[in-house]
Amino acid sequence: MYDNNKQNDNSTGFKGTEFKYPILYAVKGVNSSSEVREEDRCTSKNTQHIDELWMTELEEAKQPDRDNYFITDDSFRSLCVGLNEGSNGWALLMNLDASQVEEITSRLNSRKLKPFAYGETASILRQAGVPFIDLGPRESGAIYFAQLLVRYALIYARDLGGDPHEVSHSIEEYAPGVILLFGEPSDESIRYTQGLLGLGVSVISCVGDLGLVGHIYCVKSLNEMMNIAWKLPNIRARLVTHASPDLPVLSGPIYRRETLNEGEITVSLEGSENSFMVCRPGNILHEEVHVKGQISTASGFSLLVELGNPMTDPTITLWVEVIIKRVSKYAKGVKIQSRVGGGVMLLMTKEAQESGVTLNHIGKMIITELRNEFSEIGPVEVSFFLDKETEKRLRPEVDAYRDKRKKLIESASEDNIDTFYGCTRCRSFSLGHACTVTPDRPAQCSKPWYMLKAYAILSPGDTYNPCTLIEKGECVDPVKGEYKGVNESTDTRTNGIVDRIYLHSIFEYPHTACSCFQNVAYYIPEVDGIAIVDRGYKGIAPGDMTWSRLANLVAGRQYPDGAATIATQYLRSHKFLQADGGYKRVVWMTETLKNFALESIPSEHRSSIQTEKNVTTLDELILSQKL
Repeated sequence: MYDNNKQNDNSTGFKGTEFKYPILYAVKGVNSSSEVREEDRCTSKNTQHIDELWMTELEEAKQPDRDNYFITDDSFRSLCVGLNEGSNGWALLMNLDASQVEEITSRLNSRKLKPFAYGETASILRQAGVPFIDLGPRESGAIYFAQLLVRYALIYARDLGGDPHEVSHSIEEYAPGVILLFGEPSDESIRYTQGLLGLGVSVISCVGDLGLVGHIYCVKSLNEMMNIAWKLPNIRARLVTHASPDLPVLSGPIYRRETLNEGEITVSLEGSENSFMVCRPGNILHEEVHVKGQISTASGFSLLVELGNPMTDPTITLWVEVIIKRVSKYAKGVKIQSRVGGGVMLLMTKEAQESGVTLNHIGKMIITELRNEFSEIGPVEVSFFLDKETEKRLRPEVDAYRDKRKKLIESASEDNIDTFYGCTRCRSFSLGHACTVTPDRPAQCSKPWYMLKAYAILSPGDTYNPCTLIEKGECVDPVKGEYKGVNESTDTRTNGIVDRIYLHSIFEYPHTACSCFQNVAYYIPEVDGIAIVDRGYKGIAPGDMTWSRLANLVAGRQYPDGAATIATQYLRSHKFLQADGGYKRVVWMTETLKNFALESIPSEHRSSIQTEKNVTTLDELILSQKL
């Protein structure tokens, strides 16, 4: 863990980070220019290029436009979260020729590699309208890419500042960055590139090795360049090919938020007061679409989806229903959407209608997209009902099913189920994290337990939602929330990094953290109490804690003792930090969280929990506890 005391330096540095000079801290273990010794500037032959990076960083920090290009800690963690699905890695493009832009961006997009650039390459990409992360007009913009990678080593690999050897190993193995060199660089860029090579970054070059030393790969084509990048150990090589629905119009997620202009709509069907859209288990053996009624004479509109997988239960269908509501909007010019106040409606444009789109097409699209989302969903049957009498007849049955499902979800508890749910979606960047979710402890990112259950059963081994069922096994400690099966699963899913967790305590063996967490709870020994900060909080919390500082401290690991990440919904759990005293032990919360949890906080403890409205410093908190 890096030393917070080294963060409180008022010298010039980059803003929005706990590391005022990330490269300097990673290499020398200091975080202010005043701590750099004169002998540190006298570099050896072995380290001169790495040292040039941090010395350039000191100079870049003085540039008036530095804030335009520096990637803050919050933005850095967002880029890491994007590794879950949005990207497979980060590529710094150097000396790109304008004639190569279309081909290289196409290849980057096909592999989900996010482009970064500075100088002339940035100008070329900007003129071509290509989305990329701009590192500035100067060749020294290379240090912003280096800062990104060293923070990965410091925050997620937990390397100590001042140990460039370990930092370079973590960057080489885990930090998802690569340099793609297309043309002859300047002498200045060559020096920065050698520095990045010294930090463990791989370089793939179309112009030979240029005398550089490190992991440099020389290629003769863009195809060879991308193939090598794809095989690097630090790039998340994941691609999923989805089936395309057979439709007479275009379809896909891009049309989900399409706005249909009122003048273009030629079909508008509103369900009756008994209209519904619901998913439930069914005795389904074959894939089928049924349309009961005609659009031209319709007096209602409802949608029923039934699943034939024998492992499907009502709780799972609630999440499948969420996906149905999403994918039913994927056809260009067609929308199935919920009405304000209840019920369902169908909208279709003249263009879609004239293209020959039918409800049979839409039903098949829903089935295809469900199969794209859940590989083991089994047979699916989609039924559209277009008359109000059928809606009236089926509505009591639908309501009874929904009530049953709601009761099953609300009554579920760690005490009455044998299986919990695990997720390792964030292992793309959080190496020491494996999430365990129960009805009493929601996922720290807020995902509901029945969502994880749906993926674990209907899409085991999913690339982007790798969820699993966890047999809870023997209850070691019901108050702390320790289970033998959970410990074994955590050990397996973190490759032995973490082998024991408490679900309901922030002490000794707290649950691990990713970076998608909503809140951080941390211990304040001076008052023997717990404070809780939400990710939207912009101020200072007792102990001189900001959200960014807390997030960096806990991200990607099991905090040693006295801090844990939690979901906002967990504040309403009847097992909320029960091993630590629950709300009796909480001394400070952000106003937002206190208002959310108010009805769950015992009345006798409400007044003793302070917020930023009256307390922000440790001294103020200590004083408030004496009153």
